Amino acid sequence: NVFAEEKVTTLEPIVVVGEKVELFSGKIPEERINELQPVDIGDLLKKDAEGIGGIKRTGIAIDPILRGLTKDRLNVLVDGGFLYGACANRMDPPTFHITPYGVGGVEVIKGPFDVTRGPGALGGIINIKTKESKYYEKLEIYPELRAGFDGVSNGLKGGLSIQGGKAPWGFNLSYDYKDYDGYKDGNAKRITTDFRQSNFTGGINYFIDKNKKIGLNYMGQRARDVFYPTLAMDSPKDDMDMIAMNMDFKNLSSLVKGLEARVYSSWVDHMMNNYSKFIYTNPTPTMRMEAPSESRTYGGKIKATLDFMDGTDIGMDYYNRWWDITLKRWTLAGARMTDIRAIPDTTVTDFGIFAQPKKKFGDLTLTAGARADFVNAKAKAVGSTERGYFDTYYGTGTSLNLDKYETNAGGFLKADYSVAKGFDLYAGIGRGVRTADPRERFRVLLPIPGGKWDIGNPNLKPEESLQYEIGNKGKMGRFNYNLSIFHNTINNYITQFDTGKTFSSQPVMGYKNVDATLYGGEFSAGFLVMENISLLGSTSYTWGENKTENKPLPEIMPLQGKLGVRYDETSGKLWGELMGRFVASQHRYDPVIDSGKTNGFSTLDLRLGWKLKKDILLT
Repeated sequence: NVFAEEKVTTLEPIVVVGEKVELFSGKIPEERINELQPVDIGDLLKKDAEGIGGIKRTGIAIDPILRGLTKDRLNVLVDGGFLYGACANRMDPPTFHITPYGVGGVEVIKGPFDVTRGPGALGGIINIKTKESKYYEKLEIYPELRAGFDGVSNGLKGGLSIQGGKAPWGFNLSYDYKDYDGYKDGNAKRITTDFRQSNFTGGINYFIDKNKKIGLNYMGQRARDVFYPTLAMDSPKDDMDMIAMNMDFKNLSSLVKGLEARVYSSWVDHMMNNYSKFIYTNPTPTMRMEAPSESRTYGGKIKATLDFMDGTDIGMDYYNRWWDITLKRWTLAGARMTDIRAIPDTTVTDFGIFAQPKKKFGDLTLTAGARADFVNAKAKAVGSTERGYFDTYYGTGTSLNLDKYETNAGGFLKADYSVAKGFDLYAGIGRGVRTADPRERFRVLLPIPGGKWDIGNPNLKPEESLQYEIGNKGKMGRFNYNLSIFHNTINNYITQFDTGKTFSSQPVMGYKNVDATLYGGEFSAGFLVMENISLLGSTSYTWGENKTENKPLPEIMPLQGKLGVRYDETSGKLWGELMGRFVASQHRYDPVIDSGKTNGFSTLDLRLGWKLKKDILLT
């Protein structure tokens, strides 16, 4: 890829100079994104944040897994706001809709140890920060041009961005495009993972002064012909628009150190159908299906940072998530079958209040957090057809909770202690609560991977997580490391089960609450061999158990790790990285949900970067 903005070619955040080793830290800066060339945010996280894997269903739209938890158990935020996809099978997770090249950095917060960034983050928070307009005293404009090619899928990609401004205004514009084919497997069989995707981001800030600004941001995506080789349908269209207004004031008074406010709204229109499956699958489908899907989210947040103790965040947030999907079917002869409201006009609202103070006692820092959430989940379009399916799979006459209210309370206490210079310990305990999402609660029969159907359970209880975590960060001369160990007990964990019944001669999966336990940890380290060469490594492991049924939890990553060597020329003009990824086999799986045992594997990546001139970078 070729970059024309000097700022982008600066490799400082990832250059190993003296004590600095930043890879696998969970904080991924823009410069590292440019080095890794990820296809989407999920791919980026898998490559650089230890403890994260992904559910990959095609050449894009990788859904992150963190410490055995995925989907809505992770809060995926875009500049602090929620963005939800529209596909009932999460073929368009939030990380699919945001291009890596419109991002200024990604931060991963593991565990329920931050109450200021929304409810339900049992596994953690993935905070995506888009590129931000900056403050310029005089008129400055920085264009950036990108172009690239991926050989496996004949993938073409490119983009253009412009950043600049003059006080009091600053702006940022970015556009990029990807066009990927499928690929051939080891038996020369073509795997249909094709997709086309366009992304646009734009933002403008008005700076009252260097410490006060008001901004307006827009993000848009247009995806076409996204093929899913393991699913019964493909996506001919996926459109996303997100707009946000924000205010950020610092140093307002001796009491108020900062004030942030944000309102946002997002729209996702997603179409799935099986028309393309008649062309390249064998046997061909037994009926024609399409599922137009719509998702709308709006919300806001206000947070004040007070000069109380050693900094206290207080505030409130709100979101409204609306979702609707209709499954339409025709016989091969063309006769229209009964429509099913697969996601029956559902709305989830959440109003939360929170406080997060910090207090220092010499080398000891205590941080605490508490939040309360007032939740309403309802479905407005459960008619006689949909109710009949609930009765069939959960029992005739079942009392359906179609308008449910919950009050959920969570919080944490964390201690950080500096034992000596370069040697820090931490320990924390946190409670998180997650309400069932509309898919788990209200979904009515849509095909899922593996030739099965799926039906929600309106009577699910919210998940309640209690996590303990300890860790150590050390730095000894040329060697530094990070270690974390966790234990997580989840009451009312929501999982799928085989109802023992069928629909269209295929098994139907339902949802229920069980009790679960997860534990594991991550370790990463770096050693500066000499001024320009460093050795890097990391590993992670998660064990998950369904305690109610004495079987493994689904979608748990096996033991894995990375090991590599990196070279950075002192001048910054040349860098190189050889990185191996090693994944063990996974014998522990849920036979109802998972596809079975997976074999171990390893991959080897060679990355090179060359700063040809002051403003040209080739990777």
